Amino acid sequence: MSHFSLYALLTLALVGVASAQDASVQPQPAEAAQPVAQTRVSLTVTPSMAPVTQAISASGMSDAKAVLVLDYDADGVPVNLALDPASGNEELDRAILAWGREARVTPGKGGTGRLPFNLMVDQENDSSKQQKEIEASKRNTRNER
Repeated sequence: MSHFSLYALLTLALVGVASAQDASVQPQPAEAAQPVAQTRVSLTVTPSMAPVTQAISASGMSDAKAVLVLDYDADGVPVNLALDPASGNEELDRAILAWGREARVTPGKGGTGRLPFNLMVDQENDSSKQQKEIEASKRNTRNER
């Protein structure tokens, strides 16, 4: 049996997308499409990663990548969530979506953001784990003398 230790690398900045056009300006049919401006939006509430780490450990996957796409309102509350791309594991995808529902972004203008999840499991073999336990036992024995 292998010992799992999990490293979850999570980029905590969302790239929000705001329209470059003012809503009051009507585009002319002959005009080219306006570029989309990108702004950085920070998370103000970062939920616990425990359910996500449990899901990847239970999946047996050594690593997983997914991108959480969320629409958020002016209060920073996610109103629509999707994974594009998903991790490929239903339980892990559900855990990431649940995490996203609890997250909050900086209040201001609503928008859409993409949050990449890069998850890795560091799998130690039994002999490595046993060696660490032996070394800890030796230290404890020396300290008792």
